[in-house]
Parts: sequence; structure tokens; C-alpha cells
Amino acid sequence: MKVWNALFNIFAIVIIAIMMVTINRMDEANRKQFEEVRLSYAVDYAVEAAFRAAIDTDSIGTDYSNGGMEEVKVNPSMVLPAFYNVLCMSYDISMTDENIAQIQNSIATGVLAAVDGYYVLEEVEVDKDPTDINIGGEYDLKWGVKRPYIVYTDNGNRLFAVNLVNDKWSEYVLPTQQHTNEAILTGSKYDETEDAGRGYGVSLTREKADQAISKLITEDINYAINARNINHTENVIRSFYVPSSTSMTAVNDIKSPSLIMIFQDSTFLNGYNLDAISIGGARVRVKAQVLGFTVNGDPTGQKYYCYAGQQMGGTFKSGEPKPGISIVERLSSIHQATKKGYLPHFMFLLEPYGD
Repeated sequence: MKVWNALFNIFAIVIIAIMMVTINRMDEANRKQFEEVRLSYAVDYAVEAAFRAAIDTDSIGTDYSNGGMEEVKVNPSMVLPAFYNVLCMSYDISMTDENIAQIQNSIATGVLAAVDGYYVLEEVEVDKDPTDINIGGEYDLKWGVKRPYIVYTDNGNRLFAVNLVNDKWSEYVLPTQQHTNEAILTGSKYDETEDAGRGYGVSLTREKADQAISKLITEDINYAINARNINHTENVIRSFYVPSSTSMTAVNDIKSPSLIMIFQDSTFLNGYNLDAISIGGARVRVKAQVLGFTVNGDPTGQKYYCYAGQQMGGTFKSGEPKPGISIVERLSSIHQATKKGYLPHFMFLLEPYGD
């Protein structure tokens, strides 16, 4: 009997040990998953704060609905301080030089896209104390020089600098191509790139420009990442891709002033050797106005709302003709429209209205 009691006791101990190990591993997995989500949100908030800080105060009053997107100015010097500040607050750590240095070590690179060019975050050699000849050769994260959006066309014979938000362009013409001095040609529409005198047709399209911008930024990001991680093998990103149009995986393209930050190693922040890569992005977008309207011929006079632009066109996506409407007022949000008694017009709300 005592033997059986001993066997049952040993079996119970084994079961309890297995349960404890299982619970411990589940708890560890849950904590790691929590830290991955926490890191993602922390980076997103930090990027948003950094991008808001980067937008020049002169851009605050810009009317984006009337082509004012090109007036948005960004200041790269404001990005990193705001990013460090919010990330430190998210993890409740102080803004000391040591903590900032640890955060810098976790940043793979970043890109700040302006209207007429972009900046890439690079690791560069700096001398933090020029007065001391024994100290030097430190490395720090700095924004590189502003790079133009370059497009080569016609088998590389034509070189254009393009704009991110409109069709403005500049072309550098070599002396050998015009048999005179070198010159810079400019225009505001891609149709104006035709140059019959040199035997060229219309060389630029929006699609070509978007593809070139995507390729430029992707190549520079990957170069910066590889240079940054040349001596690292774990928990680092190896490649990154910026599409020229919004992809099926909901990866956004860059068609307005934007900020991308790639954060790759959070061991210092949360104590976990995460293999997750967190990428935060923010960009300026045009906010569509809300229209309050009535449907012509509706005897009830019911008031509806939709977004500006959705009322355009003669037919719905379903093929049904759109009814005529009378706009009552323009509203700042659907919440304001609801408070004023407007109802959603679902047929109009299913229509596209732009970015």
C-alpha cells in the first residue's frame, strides 16, 4: 500500500511540475506578445509625435484642399528629439544620454519625405568634443543631406527632378544635348516634357514618377540598413520595400510629406530579445469635408450626409444613376452631421472620394 501511495505521490508531483512548466511558458509567450504589441504602439505614437514636430509651423494654416500640399514644409532637426521623448515616456524611462544612446542603437534608419526631396537617417562619424584631441571617432544618427526625386527616362538620356505631390519638373540638359551651354528646363505638367528639337516625346508620366520615387527611397533605405547592421546578425531588418502604389497588403505608398522610422531591437526597452521589427509611419493627408444635403424630389425633405467628392459622377458603382442633390452645408465631421440630424446616405458613402 505504501508503494502505491509513493507512486501516486510521484505521479502527482510530475503532473504539477508539467503544469508549472506549461503555465510558465504560456506566461512567457503572453508577455512577449504583449511587449511586441506595446513596442508597435510606442513606435507609432513616437513617429506621429516626431512627424507633427517636423511639420513647420508655417504649414499649419495651409489649405490642403486647394493644392496647398506643396506648401507643407518639414524640419528634420525636430524629428529625433520628439521621437526619443515619446518613446522614453512610453516605457517610463528618463531622457538621459545613456538611454538615448540605447534607443539610437535600436533604430535601423528612417526617411523623412518632403515635397521636393527626402532625407535618410544615417550613422555618421562625429567628434563630440573637438577640444580634446584624445576623444573622437564617435558615431551618431544624423539626417543626411536632402536628396532630390530623380527620374531617368529615354534610356537614361534625360534626367528629371520631380515633385512628390504634383506634376512640376526640372530637367538638367547637358551641353552635348543642345549644342550650347548647359541649362535647366522647368515645367508644371508632364505633358510639357516633350522636346521635339531633341527628338523626344512626352517622357514623364505620374506612374513613371511614382515608380522612380519608390525605387529611390527603397534603395537608399536598404543601403542605410545594411550599413547600419554590417556587424549585427540577430533581431535586425535586412530589407525594406516602399511600393509605388498602395499594395494589397495595405502597405502605403509615399505621395505626400511622410516620415518612416524602422525600429529593430527593443531588448534595452523591455528586456525581451524580440525578433519583431516595428515600423512606424505618418504622412500628411487631405481631410475630406462632410457634405450635408437633401435629395432633389424627395417629399420627406430628409437630410443626409456623405464626403465631398462622393456626389460626383452620374452613376453609382452598382450602375444605378445618382439622384440630384442640393447641398445644405459643409460640415467638419460625421459626428457634427449626426448631431445636426443628418442621416448617412449609404449609396453615396460607398463611393470613392480620393486619398
